[in-house]
Amino acid sequence: MTEDTTQRTDWTIVISYYLIWLGSSLLAGKTSYLSSYAMAGLDTVMLIAIFWRSKELKRPIDINLLKGIGWGLIAWGAVLLAMLGIKALTNNTVGSSNTGLILHMMRKQWLYTIYIVIVAPLLEEIVFRQCLYRRIDTWMTKHWPGMLPKAQFIAAALVVALFFAAMHGDTSLWEYVLISLVLQGLYQRYGDLRVSMAAHLVFNLTTLIVLTCL
Repeated sequence: MTEDTTQRTDWTIVISYYLIWLGSSLLAGKTSYLSSYAMAGLDTVMLIAIFWRSKELKRPIDINLLKGIGWGLIAWGAVLLAMLGIKALTNNTVGSSNTGLILHMMRKQWLYTIYIVIVAPLLEEIVFRQCLYRRIDTWMTKHWPGMLPKAQFIAAALVVALFFAAMHGDTSLWEYVLISLVLQGLYQRYGDLRVSMAAHLVFNLTTLIVLTCL
């Protein structure tokens, strides 16, 4: 795949994801449930279309996927410790409005669980960790050629993390920034998007299991 083709594909995926999110956000003013279900349906169609055309994501299962599962559990524990640390230092309860809404919607429609555990994390890894990061990293390489590789990675990963957090529309943005940076680091280290996909999926699944058991 040429760079021009990769660029067009990346921007098509990012813009399509954004338009679905924007349309759902506008619809949320009338009914949050309908907008969330509409976004879930459209995101699912988008993910299927991407997997259908991607050779990279169809590779056989290997040890990297197991590493991703382990890193997902580690990431969940790290975020939990950070939440407890902030609570201890500020004496305030750290909460997530987005998680509360998700749990409520899952109780209303069990199919929504599949979206939260499988579709959302896989699609978000493609959109943010791969496509958006690659466009930002390429832009920085072109315009700031003298930047150190590690500094460039941190800068690009942080921009992606801020977009990732902002598009979740939550009251606890820092949690999404933290998990985004961890997942971007995994993708950078292993060069295999399936590692960060597995970690993200396990993170979401573990979070929901714990919250539903409380």
